[in-house]
Amino acid sequence: MKRIMSPMLFLLANTPDVERNLKILMSVLQATSDSVQSIKSGIDNIQATIMNMSGSTAPGQPAQPGQAGQEPGPAVNPEPAETVEGGKGPAIQMPGANSNSI
Repeated sequence: MKRIMSPMLFLLANTPDVERNLKILMSVLQATSDSVQSIKSGIDNIQATIMNMSGSTAPGQPAQPGQAGQEPGPAVNPEPAETVEGGKGPAIQMPGANSNSI
């Protein structure tokens, strides 16, 4: 960093408006520092929020608060399909082309 700053400061010292150039340089450096600090604090806040959210819902727990007090209902076993005579399924009629329902 010193190697970069030394020639730049030397060039600034040899220009006619040294004080004005240094004020501009200081304002640019201050703005850059403030921006970096804001970005860092924003990233820290996002990380803290994500950690709080992931820690608040344990595995196996419902994410919605209304489901916490409900008991699971009885298990429903589906009934087996009825056998059809002749090995054919029920007849399904599709509407014809001259149907009045359209």
